[in-house]
Amino acid sequence: ILYGPVDNAGKIVRAQKEQGFDFIKLYSFLSVTEFHDAMAAAKRLNMYTAGHIPFAVGLDGILAAGMNEVAHIEELDFEFLEFDRSRTLGHEEWFRYILQMATEKFGPVAHLPLDELKAKYQTEIKNIVEKLEASKTPICTTLTVDDIVVKKIFHADRLASGPTSQYLPYGFIESLQEGKNRHQILFKGHEDFARLHFQLNQLLLRELHDGGVTLVLGTDAGGMGMGLVPGFSLHDELRLMIENGFTP
Repeated sequence: ILYGPVDNAGKIVRAQKEQGFDFIKLYSFLSVTEFHDAMAAAKRLNMYTAGHIPFAVGLDGILAAGMNEVAHIEELDFEFLEFDRSRTLGHEEWFRYILQMATEKFGPVAHLPLDELKAKYQTEIKNIVEKLEASKTPICTTLTVDDIVVKKIFHADRLASGPTSQYLPYGFIESLQEGKNRHQILFKGHEDFARLHFQLNQLLLRELHDGGVTLVLGTDAGGMGMGLVPGFSLHDELRLMIENGFTP
């Protein structure tokens, strides 16, 4: 995993190859230089590359560099925004900046149904889908994460009393009920975007599927008290696929 900022990204990739790792995952906070150094090393070593779309790089940048897979549909949301990619920010600063941009952009349309969202953003969606299809870059779904985030913010009690709650990490439910879960804190003041985020990603799922983009089923896992339970979460992901037009 390359999180950023890092010293000598290429050296880290080489070290991971020597340790027997099959692929590297690139995260949101890499600079343009760090990203390209990592990608160059991975290509020389014939390592698969998957990951986020680094804020400084953007979709066009990762496709041009030949990243093998996009790790989450939600990464595409930020392609709808216009923001300063040249900023040098820390992890939390990037999150705050992007969430503010997203709230300003999507706040007025946060409660639109999917068909109206599609009509409003059809040009942007078409552009994204065509780029991914042309590059033959697969994208992992992970809509369960967005569903969980919405539940954390708006239906914490339902999540805490759900059938899989017994498998959640120690302290997770207490933190959730006290409003101290990471996503509850991160999206404070941006609640409408969290709801829109889930809606937009379901719309993107449908359009990516219709546009012939290869989709890889996945749910994410993650630390930070994500709230996902392996195994069960894959069934939740399958349910979301069917709710969005896939056949069983």
